[in-house]
Amino acid sequence: MNTRLLARWQNLLFALLLAAICLLLGSYSQQIYKQWDLTASGRHSLSQTSKAVLALLDGPVEAIAVAPPVPRQRDAISALIARYQQHKADFSLSFINPETEPSRVEKLGANPAGELLLRYAGREQKLNVLSEQALTDALQRLARPQRRRVRFVSGHRERSPDGTINTDYATLTGRLADIGFDISSLSLVTQPVVPEDTDLLVIAAPRERYFPGEVASLLNYLSSGGNLLWLREPGRIDDGLKALEIELGVSTLPGVIIEANTQLFDIDTPTFAVVDQYPTNPVTTELGSVTLFPEAAALDVQAMQAGSVSLMLQTSVNSWTETGPVMGEVTLNEDQNEVRGPLTLGVTIERERSHTTQRIAVLGDADFMANTWIGNGGNQALGERLFNWLTADDSLLQFERIAAPDRQLNLSNTAVLTLAGVFLLGLPLLLFGGAVVVWRRARKG
Repeated sequence: MNTRLLARWQNLLFALLLAAICLLLGSYSQQIYKQWDLTASGRHSLSQTSKAVLALLDGPVEAIAVAPPVPRQRDAISALIARYQQHKADFSLSFINPETEPSRVEKLGANPAGELLLRYAGREQKLNVLSEQALTDALQRLARPQRRRVRFVSGHRERSPDGTINTDYATLTGRLADIGFDISSLSLVTQPVVPEDTDLLVIAAPRERYFPGEVASLLNYLSSGGNLLWLREPGRIDDGLKALEIELGVSTLPGVIIEANTQLFDIDTPTFAVVDQYPTNPVTTELGSVTLFPEAAALDVQAMQAGSVSLMLQTSVNSWTETGPVMGEVTLNEDQNEVRGPLTLGVTIERERSHTTQRIAVLGDADFMANTWIGNGGNQALGERLFNWLTADDSLLQFERIAAPDRQLNLSNTAVLTLAGVFLLGLPLLLFGGAVVVWRRARKG
């Protein structure tokens, strides 16, 4: 065989082998799916929170998308659902064209303009926003057997659950509504008996005295096994709840908590209690973020004869209760009844009442959940975990949203001044100098 013919056969064999490899790779790519998400917190893959919610759903989930046959719109829906289907095989998706199937859309009670319906275990949720957070929130509502009814006691200048001023709670309660809570206010004057369907009663830092009849209503509610969240504030305000302190064995110490380590967290004032380590407690055990408590009170906790008290929040050894004015340099004065840390900031109580396990939480701060502070550190996660634990939804305690760090740019004051100098002074001078050079060269030419 001559050399030219041999070369042709070699080229043909190489081409056949190359074609076979391409066919094998193509077939392999259809069977195996693999992707890499290089963003911080895995922003383009399913979050750990979403995976945890899916793990709670032990049956099939059906998603029905009411959407016109617009490829870009339907592809976005399919891409989002596909991320969930990778972790739950029985998560199905189907589309309905509102233009050709209006009767079916009407039967579903869906919005013809576009809507996503989720069905699980005979329950249904509807979504108008396409995002992982909205979809996971809806799945979490489906995982919750029923919506939890939370009532905030009103009438004594407490924090308003739906108020939008800095000290109120609209931001938190809006989030709680998204994950399956019904929030409302309750006046014990007009309605002395707490409704039986109340899953949780909240006393949010009253600034006026309760009437004796209202206190009796609270004690009756507790004796029947009702759950309670009691948020305290520093200062000797006569709120008329001394009987409640005796019932629970929890009172507040005089003064405000001073934390000597606040500068480590870029906080200028020492009246912010910062907690970055948590005791063994179902509410805070897996809470991985720092929590911030502005102007908090320390708790004095007495052992209960029946029931268990668990430490939930505790300050550092470099804290103390300051009973004097917080002005200039403040120091610990134990001879003035100031108490050295670590200090108890929050406790949980479990006890048997009326053949049910009653859950109670008492905290020495009401500001950490307020609109101004809810977005700091793990404050929102703590608030959500408190409400889930108090309503006995223990399976939902593991969820905590952490913003991706690569979506935020945090600069020091030095860096800000440097950038300002470069772009506001340095760059204009550079451009001006370049223009002068060009002008002088043009004159010489």
